[in-house]
Amino acid sequence: MSRQRQAAVGDALYIGHGWVAYVGKVPVIDIHRHPAIAYCVGLETAFRAYDVEESIETEARTFYVPADARSPRMDARGRPMGFFFVSADSPIYYRLKQQMGSEKAIADNSALSHAVVEFLRQLYWERPWCTLAERRVEAMFGVGVREALPVDPRVARALAILSRRPEVVDSAARLAEHLGLSETRFVHLFSEETGLPFRRFRLWARLLRGGPHLRSISSLTHLAVGVGFADLAHLSRSFRTLFGLRTTAVIRLNSGLTVRLLKEQEDRKRRGR
Repeated sequence: MSRQRQAAVGDALYIGHGWVAYVGKVPVIDIHRHPAIAYCVGLETAFRAYDVEESIETEARTFYVPADARSPRMDARGRPMGFFFVSADSPIYYRLKQQMGSEKAIADNSALSHAVVEFLRQLYWERPWCTLAERRVEAMFGVGVREALPVDPRVARALAILSRRPEVVDSAARLAEHLGLSETRFVHLFSEETGLPFRRFRLWARLLRGGPHLRSISSLTHLAVGVGFADLAHLSRSFRTLFGLRTTAVIRLNSGLTVRLLKEQEDRKRRGR
């Protein structure tokens, strides 16, 4: 391994338009549900996946997990893993829902899953800039990440607001009023179009907003309130519910976390820096 490649390897978080990728070592991940489609990958070898409720244990290199489906307990036995999440504010989300069809987490050995494995391995070993990673995502799925969403325009507007400023959306009622809908109609329409409960997606959006800052315990309380959580305990419970991990465990592992944010790179480009 070259010195340059050796220096690049390690935990990294990438956040693009409607997608998130994490690569690195993680402790055993408990059963959880996240309101996003996910590919869970063993970067070097297969990992152990165990569904406690169905008493099924599987060795797999890649698991495909539909949005809000039960994700199995995962143990990589100290080896690095990669996770690629696609949320409902991305056109890729709707392409995958139609293409995969499954409502349960499944071991996936398709050509697409192999492409995802190689993509995550590249992030882990080479650390490309987020703009380059996003181009690779578009090529991999054959969908432009900025294409219009195939949903009701009012739901598309709600998703855009939640993705940009989740901390300002304090209730479904207020967002529904902004969109010219009753709360009941909005919540039903959101679920019908995305397949997700409104509150679950709002929770996801808030955690993504705070994700890049999960590197030091001293920042967590300020972070929790700043992105819309009631307090630190609320953020911690939510993180474990959606990812199957305690925030403190992630912080211990990610003290040297590399973060690549597409928005930051685009802002720098606009400022000519």
